[in-house]
Amino acid sequence: MKRNPAFDPRHAFLPLALVIAVAPLHAAEMKPVVVNPSFAEPEPEKPAKNAPTPAPKAADVPISCRLAITSIADERAYPDYMGNFFDQPFHPPVDRMAWIKSMVDGLEKRGVSVKFLSAGEGAPAGHTPVSLALKTAWLDYHNGGFNGLVRIGVSSRDPARPLNITARGNYWRTLFMATVGGRANDALNGAVANALSDLAEKVQPICQ
Repeated sequence: MKRNPAFDPRHAFLPLALVIAVAPLHAAEMKPVVVNPSFAEPEPEKPAKNAPTPAPKAADVPISCRLAITSIADERAYPDYMGNFFDQPFHPPVDRMAWIKSMVDGLEKRGVSVKFLSAGEGAPAGHTPVSLALKTAWLDYHNGGFNGLVRIGVSSRDPARPLNITARGNYWRTLFMATVGGRANDALNGAVANALSDLAEKVQPICQ
């Protein structure tokens, strides 16, 4: 039997070697990204070269509304999952309630004072009792960057001040020259910030 001149036994195990070499890289890509345990106001993006100087960051808004949060719920469709970057999943932090509370704390600088009530505690004078739910916190990779989507629901059963609203916020950040985890958190924080601004506007009818 004649030997195939195109066959070189030195290359017989090359595919297996490639699999072994690539496996650790793939495993690293699969490692989940757990988002930061608390919300942080997003930093403005650096302007492009020769671009106009961005406007200064807005000052805190005077308090015009006071809410007493009677209950907080995580109503996301997938409690342990927040999207993915190819095969790399995003997960929420372990302490979900502390995570959501840190978001709600951001209402203060948007003119809405918030007090979290313990079980059986009544709302202080001047505060409107409401329940709050995180309905969506999602990240997806699109057009070279991460897009964050956040939806927060607030409702009041007070017959004198009924309310049932959902605030929404989106935010996109490029992945260029950045880490996956860093940019994903940037996109999520931006989406939370925009949802809070939407929420601060929508709750005004029960504060007047």
